[in-house]
Amino acid sequence: MIFRLIEEKDHHDCISLAVSSLGLLEDLNGLPKMKEYLQDRLQGKYYLKLVEIMDIYLCIEDGKIIGMGGIKSLKSNDKIGVIDKLYVSHKIKKKGIGSQLMAVLEKRAKDRGFEKLVLEAFPSAVGFYEKKGFKITGKSEFSPEDISESITLITMEKDL
Repeated sequence: MIFRLIEEKDHHDCISLAVSSLGLLEDLNGLPKMKEYLQDRLQGKYYLKLVEIMDIYLCIEDGKIIGMGGIKSLKSNDKIGVIDKLYVSHKIKKKGIGSQLMAVLEKRAKDRGFEKLVLEAFPSAVGFYEKKGFKITGKSEFSPEDISESITLITMEKDL
């Protein structure tokens, strides 16, 4: 298993991983418009645009992308890192891939001089992040203007 930064050739596989992960996310059960909205946002050159503002690391095993996660600095404070786009293949959940990705992202955060990490998690992922030392700091409702559904996101943070 290797961890490396995303490359242009990885774009399609990253979209496939993210779309399939969102499709199986229990937090989106009963919210078909929200699921479709989130999956549609991933189309096109989504990940290629993100690399301009975020370091996206991939976990690759046997030539296949089985996990990914990103880190960027908070726009208003360059001492705070934001964890985002953390996905692990549903075929290998509970095998420690998410934990290994988090370790890679935390190392990168420390290398970049971040003093704190923040993230927004789906409710089903809160336990995972708590095990990694994150604390709940709040919650918000994500509701795009053009759909009638919303989902609760849990805001979390961790001092480095």
